[in-house]
Amino acid sequence: MALTDVMPQLRHAQQEWSRRSIAEKARIFRRFRHLLVSSQQEIIDTITIPQRQSLETLTAEILPLAEACQFLELMAGRALSPKKLSRRGQPLWMPGAKVWELRQPHGIVLVVGPSNYPLFLPGVQVLQGLMAGNGIILKPGRLAQPVSDLLKRLLVEAGLPDDLMYVTGESHAEVAEVLAQRPDFVVMTGSVAGGQAVLKLASEQLIPGTFELSGRDALYLLPDANFQLAAQCLAFGLMINGGATCMAPRRIYCPQGRLNELVNLFQQEVGLRGGSCAVDRVHAEPAMQTLEQTVAQGGQVLAGSWSQEKDWQPVLLGNLAADAAVLHSDLFVPVATVFEYQSIEELLAEDRKSDHALSASIFGGAEKAMHLARQLSTGCVVINDLIAPTADPRVAFGGNRSSGYGRTRGIAGLMELTTLQVIVSPQGRWKPHLGVKVSENLLSGLASWCHGAGATAREGLWQLLKNLWSR
Repeated sequence: MALTDVMPQLRHAQQEWSRRSIAEKARIFRRFRHLLVSSQQEIIDTITIPQRQSLETLTAEILPLAEACQFLELMAGRALSPKKLSRRGQPLWMPGAKVWELRQPHGIVLVVGPSNYPLFLPGVQVLQGLMAGNGIILKPGRLAQPVSDLLKRLLVEAGLPDDLMYVTGESHAEVAEVLAQRPDFVVMTGSVAGGQAVLKLASEQLIPGTFELSGRDALYLLPDANFQLAAQCLAFGLMINGGATCMAPRRIYCPQGRLNELVNLFQQEVGLRGGSCAVDRVHAEPAMQTLEQTVAQGGQVLAGSWSQEKDWQPVLLGNLAADAAVLHSDLFVPVATVFEYQSIEELLAEDRKSDHALSASIFGGAEKAMHLARQLSTGCVVINDLIAPTADPRVAFGGNRSSGYGRTRGIAGLMELTTLQVIVSPQGRWKPHLGVKVSENLLSGLASWCHGAGATAREGLWQLLKNLWSR
C-alpha cells in the first residue's frame, strides 16, 4: 500500500490509540515481552548481520529490549500522568491560579533505525513512542527489514492495532518520502552525515526530532586505574559486533609512561577472546584505506592487524600526527587511537576540542573519576566499565555537538516522544490586568514589595497598603 494511502489510516489509528489508558497499553507491552523472549531463536536467525554472534544478539538486542519494555510497563503511568504544579513561586497578583502540565503524544513519529543494532535501538524508540500514544513509521537500516517486520508482527500478535505501525523499505529514499507526508516527530540513530541529511529534510517542514549520531568515544585511564580491567573492557568494546558500535572506544588516553603496559594487557585480553573478530565488509574497505593512509603519515600500529579477506585483530594506533586520516574519520571497525597525557587539564582540553560528544568511559578511583566525569561534555559517562551499563532501561542516552541532540531511552527518552501541554485555570475574581481603574501606584508598590530589597521593599509595602485602604 502506498504511503499516501497509509497516512490517513495511521492518523486515525493514532487518535484512537491515544485515548487508551496506560494500563491497557502496558498489558499489550507485557504480552509483547513474553512473545519476544519466546521468539529468541527466530530473532537470532532473522538478524542477518555478517559479523554478529548469536550470543551478542541475545545480550545486546533481545534482553535489553525486554528490560526496556518492562521498564515502560512499570514507570510510564507515573511519568505520563498529569502534574498539578504547587503554589510555590506563584505571583501574589494571581492568587489561586491552578496550573497543570500534561504530556500529549506528538502524533506520527518516524523512527529511522540503524543497521548495527537493528532490533534494540529502534525497538526501544518504537515502544516509547507507542506508550506515549503515538503512531509509528519505522524505516529500517541496511539488512534490517526482516527483523523490523518481525518486531511489528510480535507487537500485533500482542494486541497492537495493525494500522498503528507501518514499516517502510530500507532505501534512504524512504525517509524523504515519509517526511513529505509531514510526520510530527523524527527519531534517528545513525551517522553524522546521515543525520545531517535527514535533519535538512525535516527542517524544511519544521519537523522536530531527536538525533543519536556517531560517537568516536574516549576512554580515559587515570593514574590509579585498574589497567587489567581497562584492557578487558577495551577488548570487549572494540570486538563486540565487529567494532560496529556507536559508543565503542575510539580514543584512548593513557598516563605517560604506561602505554606498553596497556598494550600488553590489551593483547592478552584479545587473545582470550579468540584473537580476532569478523568485520562487516561494507565498513572494512573504506576503513582499510584510512588505516593505510594513517600509517603512511607516520602512524604506528601498536597492536592488531587488518585484512580484506580475513577477520581483523583489533587495532591500536599511536604516534599520530594532528592531520592523521584516522582522526578525522568515522570508523565502524575494531580500531582505536592511543594518546599519552601528563595532566587532567590535557584530557579536558581534548574533550573540548572534539567534535563528537556521545559518551565516554573513565577508569580510576571513584572520587577522581567522578570529578573528571562532571567536567566532560559528553551526554553519558561510564565509570570503570563501558557500553553495557547503558543498556540499563533507566539510563537516558544521547550526545551533544556532532553526536546529535535530545535523548532516547529512560524517562527522558519517553518524554522526548511527547509534547508538553500546559493548562492554566485562574481562580477568584481579582484580575488587576483587566481593570480600567487599576492604580499604577498599587501595581508599582506590589512590584517593589515583592521584588525590591531593604527600603525599596518597605516603601513598596506601605504604598501597596495605602492604595488598598483607599479603595
